[in-house]
Amino acid sequence: MKTGTHLHAKISQYCTLIAQISFHFIHSTVVHLYAQF
Repeated sequence: MKTGTHLHAKISQYCTLIAQISFHFIHSTVVHLYAQF
């Protein structure tokens, strides 16, 4: 049970990290595209 909870916490942590990186990447791309015009 404890291992499953720990694993779930790790997955949640990775999902948050991936979401932040994805948001940053998309934001940077949008800013870069707007800078072109």
